[in-house]
Amino acid sequence: MNTRIAAIGAGFTAIAVASLIAGWRQPTAPPKRPSAVQMRKKARRPVPPVCQTFKAPQYRLTVEKPATRDWAMADNPNAFHAPFRHPAKVLEMRREPRGGDDRFAILELFVFDMDAVTDPVKEVEKLERAGPRGRFGRYQVIEESPVTIGGQTFTRRLTLWDASGTKLARQHRLVRQTKLISLRAVRDGKLYVVIGGAPAEHYGALLPEFEQVFKSLKIG
Repeated sequence: MNTRIAAIGAGFTAIAVASLIAGWRQPTAPPKRPSAVQMRKKARRPVPPVCQTFKAPQYRLTVEKPATRDWAMADNPNAFHAPFRHPAKVLEMRREPRGGDDRFAILELFVFDMDAVTDPVKEVEKLERAGPRGRFGRYQVIEESPVTIGGQTFTRRLTLWDASGTKLARQHRLVRQTKLISLRAVRDGKLYVVIGGAPAEHYGALLPEFEQVFKSLKIG
């Protein structure tokens, strides 16, 4: 390893020395600044799309992540949320804080065989309480009603998880309140659940990004 590093360093040194010698022999002109026309052409170059599509023919579903660079979509559905693996999880998206934007959010998609499901509502409740959230705090269902998206009927559910005043939240500096939004539907013997969560104070600002995912969801 040291020999390789030394060889690389020697190569850089040789290039630097050669450049210095050439510079002494024939001074080079400073690089030309791009013209205003060149700058305008560069500014008009199309920006590559950042929205990625997830297709799972085995589950007959298609969904897209939010069209912003703040979101990442995992090919491995347990890549981000490793401590809370779930055999029914097929996709995970995560919005990471960056720069001055500290808003964090997560979206997960699950597909259950109805043979193993006794009550779809109970399965959603289990997902809402997955991980540390299920051990403390209070849950309140704010909304649960049918919605139609892209000609398909789902049940939309909004739940508030409130850990305000709990000792564990204070000790670990956990988010005091989280809003959890989900869509669920039963199709062809399978239960599909998309569930997302964000700190309550950021939920309103991030809701349009959740809605992008919901509107892109196609089953069948």
